[in-house]
Amino acid sequence: MEKRTLYAIAIILLIISSTTLLINIRIGMYRVFPEEHQLTVNIQGRGYTDPPEGNHTYEHGTEVTVNAIPSSGHGFSHFSGDCEEKTCELEMTRDKEVTAHFRETVQITKTE
Repeated sequence: MEKRTLYAIAIILLIISSTTLLINIRIGMYRVFPEEHQLTVNIQGRGYTDPPEGNHTYEHGTEVTVNAIPSSGHGFSHFSGDCEEKTCELEMTRDKEVTAHFRETVQITKTE
């Protein structure tokens, strides 16, 4: 075989192995950087949440508890969306949305 042919084959093999290396590096990068998910917290009525109303980013698998804190003269009613109970504990395996519902409380006073 001619020297030029051997050089050409060597260059082609180098390009192929470099491309394979780049592909492997790119695949590895997806494993190194964890997947992230968005939690959107909304409020209906008068109250606050922890984490606060808005969008929050968490790594895949993170456990998140959303707490509802009513304003004065209001009570916490329930959550809706990805939480539908009075408590809200989530595992972030996908994008999720939660709404905390508050309602005005009625003061009953006894008069004599």
